[in-house]
Amino acid sequence: MVGDEVYAIGTPFEEDYDATVTRGILSAKRGESSYQTDVSISPGNSGGPLLNENGELIGIVNAKVVAKGVEGIGFAIPLAELNPGLRLLKD
Repeated sequence: MVGDEVYAIGTPFEEDYDATVTRGILSAKRGESSYQTDVSISPGNSGGPLLNENGELIGIVNAKVVAKGVEGIGFAIPLAELNPGLRLLKD
């Protein structure tokens, strides 16, 4: 899975840009609770889906690193972590 293409869908900046799709790769798995990706994350992408190359939901975008000299580090909560509360998958 690390190295696979991923896509984020969101509404960066304002509603005129709704359903914007950005593409990147799944850079790393950070334990059981987080995926790291270089897909472009804007404030409006937070809470949106992170999809694999087949269009399947693999996580929910929740953060990005904003710091001097840092670009392209975003995070998503994996679907397996979301399922207990949201019941997106059958038990």
